[in-house]
Amino acid sequence: MSSKPYKTVYLLFFCKTVLSDCGYLYKYSETDVIQGMSVKLGYFPTQAVLHHPKKYVRKWYKDSTLLDPDNDPYLETNMESNDEFVLTLSYVGSFSSGRYRVRCTENRTEDKFTNSVSINVIGNLNF
Repeated sequence: MSSKPYKTVYLLFFCKTVLSDCGYLYKYSETDVIQGMSVKLGYFPTQAVLHHPKKYVRKWYKDSTLLDPDNDPYLETNMESNDEFVLTLSYVGSFSSGRYRVRCTENRTEDKFTNSVSINVIGNLNF
């Protein structure tokens, strides 16, 4: 008996669980972040989010606070060539600790979000 169907079902379950309806958010480094450093979050949107910009949004959140990279000099967003969006937080401090996520829908009965990623800022950067 072949194990291929089992592997296919498992892979589909894994992708559906991890990706959510919005996509997948991750932290570039799994270590704690030292105060004063920069940290990057990567976001891979689903194909629906990526290819239907009039139906979806890309809004970054820390806890329940909407972040505004266009008007915050310590936040920067970029789109990489592999359809990944990157949020860079510069000169982080204890105020940067929290759970980050991306909202991809707006004005719906229940808005949809990515998985959340935790950032824990510790210590001071010594020069």
